[in-house]
Amino acid sequence: MPLTATAGMTLALTTMVCALHMDHGSPFVILGCILFSGGFFAFGMGPVPWMIISNKIRGRAASIAASTLWTATLLVTFTFLSLVKRFDISGTFAIYAVLSLISFLYTWRSVPETRGKTLGQIRQQ
Repeated sequence: MPLTATAGMTLALTTMVCALHMDHGSPFVILGCILFSGGFFAFGMGPVPWMIISNKIRGRAASIAASTLWTATLLVTFTFLSLVKRFDISGTFAIYAVLSLISFLYTWRSVPETRGKTLGQIRQQ
């Protein structure tokens, strides 16, 4: 699920960057890319970190991990307009597309597969 989500986010963001660079880029394509990117995030990358936190660590460590996730969200929120001002809208979304690709590669190499496994088997990994 995380691989599908990060691949979909990367594809949607890359398509949006290409559409933004076109002289006559369709606003419907751009809107579709935004919706697909958000949808793929909600499908996989939104809930998966919370599942990993709840299965791998407890107590204080879970609080630290949740704080880190919220801090990263805050960082994106606070830096978005500065990035747009510096790199333009297409450059900003290109940065997000690259970060999504890095997330895909990290997930592919480091996050264990949980499909078809019980919660007990996942906790043992």
